[in-house]
Amino acid sequence: MNLFKIIQFIHQYDKKGESNQQMIVRISIKFLILIFIILIFDSLLDWLLDGIHTLFELTHLLIEVIEYFLEIILKYGLQIDYHKNEIVIVNIIIIGMLYTFYHLYQHISNLYFRMKRNIFSFYLKCMRRELAYWRSLTLVRKTNLITCYFVAFTCLLFLFVL
Repeated sequence: MNLFKIIQFIHQYDKKGESNQQMIVRISIKFLILIFIILIFDSLLDWLLDGIHTLFELTHLLIEVIEYFLEIILKYGLQIDYHKNEIVIVNIIIIGMLYTFYHLYQHISNLYFRMKRNIFSFYLKCMRRELAYWRSLTLVRKTNLITCYFVAFTCLLFLFVL
């Protein structure tokens, strides 16, 4: 069984035709991923913060490169001294930030409502799909599914509590 088949099996949306063994494997994979995330949560948080820190460092480096090129252009192009050069660069940065904040202020409510609408529609789509799947199950399959989730959750509690 290669990795692509496992990923395809995890993202399987048509669960109606699966056997009991496939259902147990699917739920076991979900709980193993959950256990993995719980156990390495600290490392995941460190990796996320390191990634954000690296992004900020690269952004700072890019700003420094742009500032250096502006200093060279102003120093040799306009023949001005260092103090006036810094004043021009600071004024350019302030104007750029004011322009960015003005456009961000104009579009933030539209972005918020669009994101809220998209998240809500995704939630409704998932709930409808799961509700349709639940309604299509027989009573025996519902019992097996509930029992399987109950056993997996109990094992998860025993793993972390005892």
